[in-house]
Amino acid sequence: MSSGDTDEASTVSSQAPCHSVPENEISIWSDEVQVQQEKRKVLNDTVQTLTDGQTSPILSTLNTTWDDISSTQQKYYQRKAKETIMTALSVISPGQEEKLWHAVRKEATIGSAQESSTRRKSFDPSSSIIDSLVKAYEQATSWQTEADPFNLRQ
Repeated sequence: MSSGDTDEASTVSSQAPCHSVPENEISIWSDEVQVQQEKRKVLNDTVQTLTDGQTSPILSTLNTTWDDISSTQQKYYQRKAKETIMTALSVISPGQEEKLWHAVRKEATIGSAQESSTRRKSFDPSSSIIDSLVKAYEQATSWQTEADPFNLRQ
C-alpha cells in the first residue's frame, strides 16, 4: 500500500458519518437475511430436485412492499411463485395441477366471503347510533312510517 493509498483510506474513514446503527440491530437484520437465504436455498434445492433441474432458482427474496417494486420485478416474482406452486401441485396431483390450483383458489375466495358473512355483527351499546335509534323510537307517534316524513307535501 503506498502512502497515497493510506492518505485516501484515512480521508474516507474520516468522512464516515458520526452516527451508526447499533450493533445488535445489524446482527438481527443480518440473522434475518441469513435465515431467508437458507430457506430460499432449501426451496431452490427442492424445486430443482422435483423438476429434474428444469426450473431456474429463485435469486432473491422480496423484502419490500409489492407496490414499491417495478412491474418487471413483480412479473419476476409472479413467475417464480407460479413455477414453485405448480411444482408442488405436480407432486400432489400429477397432470391435474391447474384443476387443483383452481379449486384451492376458489375455496380460498369462498372461505373468506363466508367468514365475513358468518362473523357475528354487534353494536356497541354506548355508540351514538344506538342512542339516536332509541330517541327516534321514543319520539315516534306510531309504529308505522310516514310516506312523507319531512312534510314535503305542504
